[in-house]
Amino acid sequence: VFDKTGVVELGQALNNQGIEILSTGGTAETLRGASVPVIDVGNYTRFPEIMDGRVKTLHPLVGGGILGLRDRHSDDAESNNIQWIDLVVCNLYPFPEIISKVECDLSLALENVDIGGPTIIRSAAKNVGWVCVAVDPEDYSAITNGLRSGKISFETRKKLSTKAFGHTAKYDTIIHNYLKDEKLSDDFSITFKKHSEMRYGENPHQSAASYRIPGNDEPNILNATIHQGKQLSYNNIMDADGALACVREFDGPACVVVKHSNPCGVAVGDNLLDVYTRAFNSDPISAFGGIIAFNRTCAKDVARAIISVFVEIVLAPSFEPE
Repeated sequence: VFDKTGVVELGQALNNQGIEILSTGGTAETLRGASVPVIDVGNYTRFPEIMDGRVKTLHPLVGGGILGLRDRHSDDAESNNIQWIDLVVCNLYPFPEIISKVECDLSLALENVDIGGPTIIRSAAKNVGWVCVAVDPEDYSAITNGLRSGKISFETRKKLSTKAFGHTAKYDTIIHNYLKDEKLSDDFSITFKKHSEMRYGENPHQSAASYRIPGNDEPNILNATIHQGKQLSYNNIMDADGALACVREFDGPACVVVKHSNPCGVAVGDNLLDVYTRAFNSDPISAFGGIIAFNRTCAKDVARAIISVFVEIVLAPSFEPE
């Protein structure tokens, strides 16, 4: 596993159940450092890690141990000295985080494309009838709880299998989008990660959630810090997104007031308080309960003026501490 969060605790729980642990380099060292017994994959396969670690788990003893159907392939396993592998715990090289760095070039990006990880994850996810897979440390407790009760249920295995296929699908989508050069390619794929639950959807009786593109750190509403206030609704996010897009069009100090996705007041100038006042007074009736966006730090005098009326959101690059 690249993300070693919780791996020691999981290893201890597996060891307490008498389960042998097979692992590769860094994870094996981490477990041994916590006095958790572990077998190196290279010792099991009798084939060392080679090519700077590029080849380590791509071996029939590993693949067969994961993919084999216990009720049909036992003879094959026995004749080839394959031991069944009933649990696969794996997460991948952080490709999305690597490519978001300014200094990342093609060579660095390719070095962080995981090959063995997706292979064993998909193998385990495919053989859900016999094998359990975990790609997220948050799911380790479901595994340990199942082991304590004597069995990891099929429902749990299927849920984790589905998550695993989603994990590798998103991973490959990000790699594909990074490598392709065409803006209008013959195929188009995109992946999102859930950001938060919304207060409600477009209407109060509807449920909704917001999703963001992994690794996208550009200024946008979902990357903003919420300093205080209630959970945002769908309409809040849509209006705030429109206000941000509009106010970013201006180089000088600007204020935009948005209601129901429409700008009802826009002003520019040198003094932000004056800019706000003129933007708000463009249509004070529509501005009630709207979104106010600035492209400069919101100062104390501006904040005092705003609190005299009801608005849903005040959006700014920063706020004075007072």
